[in-house]
Amino acid sequence: MTGNARAKAAYQETQAETGLYAGNAEEATLVVLGELIKSMRLFTTHVNPREGKPEIRAHHFSRALTIIYALQSGLDMDKGGALAGRLFQLYEYARQAIINDMRTGHDASSSSACATLGEVFDAWQVAYTQGAAK
Repeated sequence: MTGNARAKAAYQETQAETGLYAGNAEEATLVVLGELIKSMRLFTTHVNPREGKPEIRAHHFSRALTIIYALQSGLDMDKGGALAGRLFQLYEYARQAIINDMRTGHDASSSSACATLGEVFDAWQVAYTQGAAK
């Protein structure tokens, strides 16, 4: 399966799980970012080959990378300016953290990246909720 096909499949899986309205970009971003955080948490729980389940580790490693690819690909660098650039860097940090932790077999930086993504998710959720209330 190609990168684009995996990204599309991950998005469709997320859409099916949440009943997401596809016309709402802000809601879509929230859902996809939430799914990334969920996969990263499950990955870090199972990252140690001696303690974790390899099938869960592998599934959420792949899923997290696919979601990161989709999030990075969806950024509009022209319209988004500096914010889009910083989000790209954050997603790239998370991607590298996951790859490094998979290679080493222990959680050296994925939890930190996940916590930072959680802060972004919380801020995005507040902004979305306030915008939806208007």
